[in-house]
Amino acid sequence: MGLHVAAALVFVAGVFSLSVFMATLPRAGPLSDEQRAAAALIKAGDRLLTTPAVILVFGLGVWLAALGAWYREPWFWVKVTLALILSAIHGVQSGSLRKLAAGASPGDLRFRPSPPWLVAAMAATIAMLVVVKPI
Repeated sequence: MGLHVAAALVFVAGVFSLSVFMATLPRAGPLSDEQRAAAALIKAGDRLLTTPAVILVFGLGVWLAALGAWYREPWFWVKVTLALILSAIHGVQSGSLRKLAAGASPGDLRFRPSPPWLVAAMAATIAMLVVVKPI
C-alpha cells in the first residue's frame, strides 16, 4: 500500500506541475526560447517520473482493490473515475507538452490546460474517499 501511495503522490505532483506550467504560458503567439527549453525539460521529467508513476498507481491499485474486496464499494468507483480523469488530463497535457517542445504555439493546441485547482480538488477528493470511505 505504501508504494501505491508514493506512486500516487508522484503522479498527482506531476499532473499538478504540468497544469501550473501550462497555465503560465501565453494563450497565443510563439513560445520564447526559454519557455520551449523548459517545456523540453519538463517533458523529460514527465517521462522519467510521472508516466511510470501512473503505471504503478493503476497496477498496484487493481491489486489492492482485489485484496480489499473494494469492487462492490461505491466510494471505490468514484475514486477510480477520478483517477481515470486525472490520467486523461495527464495524457492531454503530455501530448500538448510534446507539441510545445517541438515548436508549436499554445494557440495551436486542441485543448486548453486543466486549471491547477481542478487537479488539486480531484486529488484531495480521492484522498478523502480513501480515508473516510463515506459511501
